[in-house]
Amino acid sequence: MRRLSHFSIARCISLLMLSCFLPSAVIAQTFRLNKWKYLTDISLDLNRLWDYNGYEGNRWGAGLVFTSPLRYNPSWPRDRQNSLQWSPYVAYGARDHTWKGGFDLALQLPRRAVKRFFVAASSDIEPAGRRQLGSYHLIQTYNNVHYTASRMVGVQRLSLGFQNLQWGLAELGSDFRLSRERYLFDGTRRLYPSDANADAMPWRHLQEWHLRGVWHRRWTADVMAGYWRAADATQRHPYARLLVQYLRTTRWDGAGTLTGYGQAGWCTAATPYSRMFNLGGTLGSLYYFNNSFATVEADRFMASLFAQGCIRYRTDRALWTTRFSNPLPFVQCNAMWGQTKGVAEGETNYSLYDEQVGGYASGLSGVVTLSAPDRGLVEPAIGVERLLRIGMLELGAAVAYRIEPSQAHYHITQPSQRWAFMVAATLSLQYDL
Repeated sequence: MRRLSHFSIARCISLLMLSCFLPSAVIAQTFRLNKWKYLTDISLDLNRLWDYNGYEGNRWGAGLVFTSPLRYNPSWPRDRQNSLQWSPYVAYGARDHTWKGGFDLALQLPRRAVKRFFVAASSDIEPAGRRQLGSYHLIQTYNNVHYTASRMVGVQRLSLGFQNLQWGLAELGSDFRLSRERYLFDGTRRLYPSDANADAMPWRHLQEWHLRGVWHRRWTADVMAGYWRAADATQRHPYARLLVQYLRTTRWDGAGTLTGYGQAGWCTAATPYSRMFNLGGTLGSLYYFNNSFATVEADRFMASLFAQGCIRYRTDRALWTTRFSNPLPFVQCNAMWGQTKGVAEGETNYSLYDEQVGGYASGLSGVVTLSAPDRGLVEPAIGVERLLRIGMLELGAAVAYRIEPSQAHYHITQPSQRWAFMVAATLSLQYDL
């Protein structure tokens, strides 16, 4: 039986404190530091304060958001003012003892068709294979996933583009990126930081173009195209990636809520490991989203072709009703499938996950091969929401069971390891991608 970690409990306490004492900051994910009416607004970026991953350990940081109105008009509300926004940040990893940082400079035009133009630069690390199409995260940089050490990639990037272009029922955004990256582990499956030097790893240069669109608040698509080359080579390797997501919620008065969620992705054979699709659960995080796998380790699989979905029903009839408790039962079923084909040459030589290592143990070296859920995996679950309500914070619980074919290489033979218990902690906000 998998249990809630101390890491999750710490996040739960931090969310509880924020929801009770700083409710407006929790909603905006920033805390305003000044109250000047016509001058620059200065806010603290709550997303940058603390995080955790297997490479850095505890990640401490700070970020500020400076917003200066252009030609301030007192007859317009603040969120309708044209403004220039600058968002610098710094971060420090307790385990790798390395400083990171970056900035984002944006021109915001809320009354125009294109509402935001931006340029950004950073020197940081990031998880490989990210496939989140939403931006909902709180006090955590990596979107609620306890990333293991061998999923992190060092990146230096310069990007420019636009966001929030309204076109009928669609909303579009696009950007162009120049970056270079390097693995934080080598061909001998040695993860850094360790007795070796991460600076010895070769850089890989990338040029990428992104186009992201949301239609009718249900369909979301992300298209990526570009090429990569080794730092000491001139040969270019073109690649492309497509990620599609669907989310729909249907509510019946007095009967309950039905949520359907699906995601599918594909990438070409030359796509580098860092741009493939990271599949796994959110074990070690606080949240239990509709698409979370409680019985699958975070970052367990990588795939070049995958499909994942979830169907969830929650009743509107509470088991009981008190001031601090209004439990609503729910049932859900998750399923995933993926394949890894045509991986770029040399990618399969690297260690990608190990339960004994992966950032959960003191050492950072281990062995396992690149794998995908090629025989499928299903996880039914049952639980309750709003078991405890304090401010905007809602706490609940869920229990899940894992099912996969016995022939699968990732099959779990011990029945007790198929079960998982998860605390569900969410904010009582409506959020659409």
